[in-house]
Amino acid sequence: MNWEAIGAIGEVLGAAAVVATLGYLAVQIRQNSRAVKNSAAQSLLSEANESLRVASSHPTTARAVILGQTLFDELSEGEKAQFITWMFAWMRTIEQAYLQFLQGYIDEEIWEGHMAHHQQLIHAPAIKEWWSHRGRFFSQKFQNYMNELAAKKDDTSRPTDVIQEMSKKMVKADS
Repeated sequence: MNWEAIGAIGEVLGAAAVVATLGYLAVQIRQNSRAVKNSAAQSLLSEANESLRVASSHPTTARAVILGQTLFDELSEGEKAQFITWMFAWMRTIEQAYLQFLQGYIDEEIWEGHMAHHQQLIHAPAIKEWWSHRGRFFSQKFQNYMNELAAKKDDTSRPTDVIQEMSKKMVKADS
């Protein structure tokens, strides 16, 4: 065997090592992409749960968030402030989630459930009014998304309707 043959064998082995390394890196990148996607979805869920936990942590806060959607005028000034502040924080959470969805970090199946909730929210009278004044503080992509949802028909029950229906059933069950 001469030096040319040894050099050719070295080049083949080097090329094979490069191909193996690239294959390994491709697998690692794919796994990392899945981990990032899962992390983004988990982060969204954690933020949404924290926002809902805050809303339900005290009866007056829960009242402001639930009644604020449909019976805003019946709230005290303090409850109105709570509702508006909570709404801004909640919409920021939704905006971040939407942008993550657009980047492919949140599965479409998971997003569809969130989208149904967003559509229900934007049709609530006080939220629709709030959005008309505060929507401009959000990214253009998110504004377009929420405005598209607002243009669709929504026949989802409001939280106040669900509470009233559940209360009626519980009263009947107790009778």
